[in-house]
Amino acid sequence: MIILAILLIASLAVAGFFAYQNYLLKNKAGLEKKPVVSSSTDVQTPSPTTPKTPSLTPTPDLYDGWLTYSDSCYSFKYPSEVALIERKEENLIHLSLWGPTQRKETGFYDGISLTFSLPLNLGDLSLSDHVDNRVTEDKLFSEITSAKQDVVINKINGYTYTTEGMGTFQSIFLQSANQACAVEIVDSTKDPSNQGFQQTVNEILASFQFVK
Repeated sequence: MIILAILLIASLAVAGFFAYQNYLLKNKAGLEKKPVVSSSTDVQTPSPTTPKTPSLTPTPDLYDGWLTYSDSCYSFKYPSEVALIERKEENLIHLSLWGPTQRKETGFYDGISLTFSLPLNLGDLSLSDHVDNRVTEDKLFSEITSAKQDVVINKINGYTYTTEGMGTFQSIFLQSANQACAVEIVDSTKDPSNQGFQQTVNEILASFQFVK
């Protein structure tokens, strides 16, 4: 009887030990599978893209030392360090200035990039209808990140929208008061190291005017 009692006590002890070990394993597994909930401060909601538009009133001395481009349709001023290239085969004038991190034979990611089209041929379309058609075309190849909206450049009313594809592009469409001339301006300036490139672009745009 004593031996049986000893064996019974030993069996109960062994069973209790294994039950306790099993409990620990289950509890550990439950902790490992418990999902981690991020705090609300870790969640970032993307903000909508806002068009880059001039927010200054030009003064006469602002453009001291700047160069002037002018044709039969419009004119604007630009700093001497910004390169201007006429690409008549592409019907545009391109302004560019590389930033400190830009490298050759790579995509554009640092500097000023601003293009002015040669005078647009709108045919029988209004400027608004022309922009609507352009938005429809751009939707086939890129994402419209900012819808068509009104814009004012140096007291000239027009329209703007922004696309995202191989870069971010803000298109600005302006037309002279007598509707004799219209132009598209595309700004794809990037300034990752805060060189003030967008301010320079805004100053260039603020000098834009139609000559007829």
